[in-house]
Amino acid sequence: MVRTVRVVSTVSIDSVVNMAKIFIYCAVLTSSFFLKNNQAIAQIQEVRWTYEDGGNGDSGSGSGSGEDAVAVLRLSINKINQILKLDDSNNVAMKKHKFMTDDFVLIEDRVLSGYHFFLFLQSKQGVPLLGHTLRIWTAHVNPSFKNGDLVQLEGHLDPQVLSESTRSAGSGISALSMSIRKILSHKREIFDSRETIRVAMNFLESKASKDLRVIKNIKWEDYWHNGLLVRRVVVSVKLGKYIIEIDINSRKVVNYTYRPHSSADIGNIGGNTGVSVSGPGSISSSNYFSIPARVYPIYEEPEKEVGRILPRIDSELRFLKTKVRVSGESYGEGRVGPYDSLRQHHYLSSKYSPLLAETSIGHTQGLWSLKTLNQDAADIYQKYPLRSNGVDGNSTILLEGAYASINIHPQAKEYFEQLSFIPQFSSSFRTGWKKVDVGDGVGEGESVGNTSEYELIADSAFWGYPLQNRDDAYLRPARRDPENNPLSYIRDGFDEVQVYWAITTFFESLIKMGFSDPELSARPFSAFLFDPDVETKNNAYYTDDTINFGTYSSSSQNYARDNTTVWHELGHGITDRIMGEHLNLSGTEGLSEGLADFLAQVILMDTFGEGTFPGDKDFRIVNQMDFNYCNEVHDGGEAFGGAMLDILHDVMTNTRVAARKEGIKNFVALTLESMRLTRNHPALDESNWFRHMLFVDRIHGGKLSQIIVKRLAARNLSLNQESDSAAIKVMVDNSRQLEFKGEGSREEPILHRLSVGEVARHQLSISLSDGNLFKFQYPITLKVQYNGGPLQGAIHWKDEETKSNNDRNNKNDNNQRLYHFNGPTEKVNLDLVANDKCDYINTNDGGCVDFVYLLFFRGKAGDPTRAIDSKPFAKKRFYLKVSQAI
Repeated sequence: MVRTVRVVSTVSIDSVVNMAKIFIYCAVLTSSFFLKNNQAIAQIQEVRWTYEDGGNGDSGSGSGSGEDAVAVLRLSINKINQILKLDDSNNVAMKKHKFMTDDFVLIEDRVLSGYHFFLFLQSKQGVPLLGHTLRIWTAHVNPSFKNGDLVQLEGHLDPQVLSESTRSAGSGISALSMSIRKILSHKREIFDSRETIRVAMNFLESKASKDLRVIKNIKWEDYWHNGLLVRRVVVSVKLGKYIIEIDINSRKVVNYTYRPHSSADIGNIGGNTGVSVSGPGSISSSNYFSIPARVYPIYEEPEKEVGRILPRIDSELRFLKTKVRVSGESYGEGRVGPYDSLRQHHYLSSKYSPLLAETSIGHTQGLWSLKTLNQDAADIYQKYPLRSNGVDGNSTILLEGAYASINIHPQAKEYFEQLSFIPQFSSSFRTGWKKVDVGDGVGEGESVGNTSEYELIADSAFWGYPLQNRDDAYLRPARRDPENNPLSYIRDGFDEVQVYWAITTFFESLIKMGFSDPELSARPFSAFLFDPDVETKNNAYYTDDTINFGTYSSSSQNYARDNTTVWHELGHGITDRIMGEHLNLSGTEGLSEGLADFLAQVILMDTFGEGTFPGDKDFRIVNQMDFNYCNEVHDGGEAFGGAMLDILHDVMTNTRVAARKEGIKNFVALTLESMRLTRNHPALDESNWFRHMLFVDRIHGGKLSQIIVKRLAARNLSLNQESDSAAIKVMVDNSRQLEFKGEGSREEPILHRLSVGEVARHQLSISLSDGNLFKFQYPITLKVQYNGGPLQGAIHWKDEETKSNNDRNNKNDNNQRLYHFNGPTEKVNLDLVANDKCDYINTNDGGCVDFVYLLFFRGKAGDPTRAIDSKPFAKKRFYLKVSQAI
């Protein structure tokens, strides 16, 4: 159940109208303060209360308690005021500004498995404050609590905002506050949709953003952020999303960042926008059927042994729908697709209005929103006829089921002319944006000399090669094309079979281990195969309930045939669903990658067992990585995933062999519950995650606390907030430190536009420092690697072709060099030189993005007293982008 509710004041507007006249002059002056001069940085205080703290945990809403958001909010505010001492009679300055219901806007009201969850945002003058959240969990059909009990509340709040408020103490919203609200509302309204998109896109184009060719979605919300009223615009593109904050008063960009979509980050050289397709609900034999299939239980070939083809097994494709909706339209018949009727209406940015589109006035004016568009697409989908999906023995079978819908990417059309079948448009609805010319006239929202804007375009994908009969999935060849030619794979139609099996297996396994959240565990995923874009080559990525696969070089795996990759991307989807769209990670954000790795690993263990197989020790989650050393999300994810796997192994060691699957199930259930109890956290890092996991463990008896704390300490992570971790520091050109964000990071590679014969030079200086608990064990070996890492090798580095005879440090081959730290006072200085020519192109502007990998190992090659470990304990990446000079 999902409800969106706004908590409003109970004070009548009529009671403040006369006061508004008196305060109007002050309101105008005050608005200037709010809109221009209020640059105070938020002083967020973290507030946490759980049932362990005692006191009244009953939400007070009686039978069916926990359903009344206002009652839950009032109880929570009372506790917050007590914790922050805002109701202390000795603190007169703050007492009159204690939190009230008017200070919060309810964003989410959702039933999860075992809990009822509420998300509120702190607001000022009716506008939410970015990152200021109040999150509340009450018990809902939870055997550990009475229904409706308040289990946990967490606030990231700024009481100082209350002292800036113009409300009358204890009397709700003042006349002055109402006047300021009207002024703010007017400011927001005149900064209309088209102007918002124009400012955002002009800024991105000025940044030479690589990924603006395929714009999938644009949306925005207004917030207070660091004292400014900002419009936060999220531009979702093919490989990630740009987040741009625009000062509504000046209409200037004050902050922006780029977040890549969650990708597999595997291999080397050498969206669906919301048309709802109902989930399975109650699985019924009349609605679904199964057919035999032969599939790879793990993958086609190990990543480090490309060319070694593993055997397939006999299995089934389960939960295929007995009936599917089809438009009957095929590629090559002159039709745009099943949603081409939507293109008769121009969805221009100037007509985009999330607030007014659903009103009668908005409809008359031709306004639209993503919600109305998706509803229009859903209405079209529902009108297409249901056809038998192979159950009558005559019709072909399309791969749409309870948990998966398998599609060919719409941009794969270049291969279609040579197929042995005519692809049919699938029912999956996709959108994109493009820049269009709207003429020279000056209309609503236009200005002279500005005749272009952005238009949303409706699109759809294609079904793959239909199964011809019930034996086809079993008999289809799984040929490994020597060049990984996409045309061969589309013709054979095996990849779609493998991906369907992998998605269905993932759901079946995870549901029995505790994934039972209403709606979230029933919503299917869509898969899109054979995206020909060079920037998705040799990779897979997740976004918006879809997993997406590219095409592959001859030396790469086919990741549609690698279940561990499919399960990793689905793991991102599950974390997004359970942990919420308002979740923000801090640090390296590796928690997301680590959770995805962990979920993929437990699905593998549940379906395959504990046997050995080729490549079983090469998974990213099988590592020696420590926390707090890396500057990249996937490397940070290794430490998190590795720690989770360590804890699971200890759980299994302490479990009878016959009951090990039960031990896996119980720990996964604990993990899923921890995900629910960190939902929409505004700044979740690894330490905070494990504190929540310990809390969940205590709810269920506290059997794992010693194991968890011990395993974390072994990987340089202490849950004692006063403890310092050991650190590895990398300085770039003696001017700045290499970190997770900023120049040289994955999000922001340093751009060099090089003429023929030019080179790019940088110097890195590396040092190590101990923490007060964790100490480095010397000697330590640093391996500088130029090729062979995940998606590494595009830039041609000088060190790949030369060797220096006078360098005092050991070197092996052209791909890597070795350096040693023998004590804490030593440093390593690296001179990096990148040539103007790329070894291969991996950006659409004809350039290349690549990184130098710094890998740290305990021990020293050839040292009999401390041999070098087989796997690194720390990693750093330094990114550059090389393109031709303009």
